[in-house]
Amino acid sequence: MADVMCESRIIRQRLEVDRARKPIVETDMLSVVQVLVGPAASFAFGLIGVVVGALFNAHLNRRRDDRLRDHEIRAVAAALYGEILSIRNDLADSCRIIARASLNEEFGRPGWKIDNSLRDRITFREPKLYETLAGKVGGLPPDLVLRIIDFYTQYSEVQRWFPRLFEDKDRRIRYDASTVLDPAWKAVHEVNPALRSIERWLSLGAANDPDMGDTAEALDLNIQMSAQLAQERKEWEAAQGGK
Repeated sequence: MADVMCESRIIRQRLEVDRARKPIVETDMLSVVQVLVGPAASFAFGLIGVVVGALFNAHLNRRRDDRLRDHEIRAVAAALYGEILSIRNDLADSCRIIARASLNEEFGRPGWKIDNSLRDRITFREPKLYETLAGKVGGLPPDLVLRIIDFYTQYSEVQRWFPRLFEDKDRRIRYDASTVLDPAWKAVHEVNPALRSIERWLSLGAANDPDMGDTAEALDLNIQMSAQLAQERKEWEAAQGGK
């Protein structure tokens, strides 16, 4: 009986020792997990913070760049708008004189003639702003780009053909006034949609079209004369073929 009691007491003591050791083991495992997981979690949270911060800074930089780009494009549009209006006014003034001189010669009226005095009176400025800003025009909306390029192309045609209106001993023919009046008319009127777009964009009032005087009449007369000459040539060729 005593042996049984002794053995029972020994078993109880072992159980109490096991229960005492178990919290120690659990505590040690928890410490190990904390040691391993703590730096990894800190690194992960730190990495996430860096990524989020970088994305936010990139977003702010894009907004800033977009704002600066918009300001630059507006400045380019405003500069070209001012130059186009100035050139249009000059074109209208020149066309009034050229058209009047052409009609005076055609109908034998006094006044301006297409001669050296008229050539000395008319000058066409160089489009300095367009030449300077040409590399930035592509940043404008596509519809503006096409209209603006077309305007300056027509203007360059006016500059190219104007000297050929006058007699030159080295040139056998003198060109008709329509070679200047036609591109000038197109330059003045066909750029209007671009001007309206810029005015809405910059909150400006609509600019009036300049007075081109007798330009339309001179162009119409040229069309009639060209048709008449074509008919006369056709009749002459027919007569030659009948011989």
